[in-house]
Amino acid sequence: MKNSQHTIAAALALSLLLGAGAAQAKSPAQAAAGAPVAVLAKDRQGQDIVAYFSAPDDEQEAELVTQPAAGGFYRVLLGKDAKGCYRIADHFQDSGKRQASTTTCDVADLTSWARDKPEGKMTLYRPNGQVRSESHFKNGRNHGVDRYYDDQGKVRMSVIWQNGHMHGPFRLRDLSGKRQIEGV
Repeated sequence: MKNSQHTIAAALALSLLLGAGAAQAKSPAQAAAGAPVAVLAKDRQGQDIVAYFSAPDDEQEAELVTQPAAGGFYRVLLGKDAKGCYRIADHFQDSGKRQASTTTCDVADLTSWARDKPEGKMTLYRPNGQVRSESHFKNGRNHGVDRYYDDQGKVRMSVIWQNGHMHGPFRLRDLSGKRQIEGV
């Protein structure tokens, strides 16, 4: 009897640590994806919001917050892919427009701004829907050509990566568009 009580207590403690306590009902997407995180709300399209983030202070960092934040964004869980990775998409809080293309992550990254092992192409958008940048990843490292765009949609910077290291020339155009810097 003691062993079964310990097993039940351990299972309950583990589910509470993973955010899937008995009081929290799983949505259909959460159940289908087997997500061990709580659904916080639904977005305008009825998708499950699993995390809120503050407004990035330098276009690279944002912090996990407990409720919607002006200028911030939210993450929706779309299910799992064939490899068992979670499919997610980030949206701007104020407009509901995409902040990033659909990507995959593991369970630890569902509520983290930084992803440990991004894979494939990732596109980031501005609040108005314009493409801000396109990056490519392989085995969690930059791999391929990254492009960063100005407000007019022109390439402002491009960098070639191979296995996480710069490989080949990079190009940077100043904000005026008149000067271009190249290097290796």
